[in-house]
Amino acid sequence: MEKVVVGLDMHLKKTEGVVMAMDGTIVKRERFETSKENLRNFLRGLPPGTKVALESVGFCWPWIDFIESLGYKPLLANPIKVKSRAEDVKTDKADSELLAHLLRMDWLPTVYVPSKELRALRNLLRHRAFRRKIATAFKNRTWSELRKRDVQIDANLSTCRGRERAASSNVYEVAQNVEVIELIENQIKRIEMKLKIHYRKIKPVKLLQTIPGIGFLTALTLVAHHPNPFTYHIRVCRDLRY
Repeated sequence: MEKVVVGLDMHLKKTEGVVMAMDGTIVKRERFETSKENLRNFLRGLPPGTKVALESVGFCWPWIDFIESLGYKPLLANPIKVKSRAEDVKTDKADSELLAHLLRMDWLPTVYVPSKELRALRNLLRHRAFRRKIATAFKNRTWSELRKRDVQIDANLSTCRGRERAASSNVYEVAQNVEVIELIENQIKRIEMKLKIHYRKIKPVKLLQTIPGIGFLTALTLVAHHPNPFTYHIRVCRDLRY
């Protein structure tokens, strides 16, 4: 088969796919239920290394990995920039065709695709941040419940002793909030322990911690969201393999 490119407009239930020749001729167009088996069948027979364009959405990462495993080259498009180049009539059919056209003309506005390892690190850091946000909300709610009842307690809800003191106020709502805070704080500790076990020996993290005011989590977050924070060449770095 001659050289072709592929445009995929993927949604949770349905996917619109277009296989396009380099002269703009549509070789194949198909709408199918979104599944790995259907995607494999749609791409079957294409030359190895064929470029496949899809928009960056919340569930795109498993599909990026799957397309790579099939021997093709996935390219992640910036949906905002793609939209600015779209036609007035925006449909799944038009979107998949537009992605293919932009790809064959080398005009596709791509975004950085981090490795599996780096994505796992980012996800774990976001998971911890979400847990911290929930814990803070429950702490604020606990203080609100105490103020409603004019109960004065000198306690730090971030410590075990402070939570014990708050729970001993005999306020039902506060006692339940403290239980949740205790659970979340323990989860956060386990997440932080997992991060330290896997990432504390990474050279950029260790170097960043030599800067006054930057601790382990701050350094790890900088490395995770900018894999080479010293030279600012993201695409040149090898993610976390220093």
